Amino acid sequence: MRLPFLYLFLYKQRGRSLSGLAYERLPYGPVPSAFRLLFSLLEQRGLIRQVEVKVGVIEGTQVLPLLASDRNCFDEEELALLLDIKKRFARMTANDISEASHREQAWIATPMGMTIAYQHAAALSF
Repeated sequence: MRLPFLYLFLYKQRGRSLSGLAYERLPYGPVPSAFRLLFSLLEQRGLIRQVEVKVGVIEGTQVLPLLASDRNCFDEEELALLLDIKKRFARMTANDISEASHREQAWIATPMGMTIAYQHAAALSF
């Protein structure tokens, strides 16, 4: 689920981070810092599988969960916010989501490869 600045939206709504992770500006949108290491660890533990996919002329990696989500690790407020985000972006393609993230002040103000500050949450357009 690659939603533009989901972590900033949750920070804006709650006043604190859901994951505690830092995010970086990379070419297609914000991603957790050291995401390759994070995904590798999740894959080694049998929690995800990464597969190469091609959609039209675009190639990429799809991350597939190998276990069902444990909703018990979220409180009711967190689940409600996550479901709200899911509804807001349900009809958008990955490209639409990437383009939306590139219009946000957090993206514009952060140099490529640098950490995106949580203070940008206040200026989100959604």
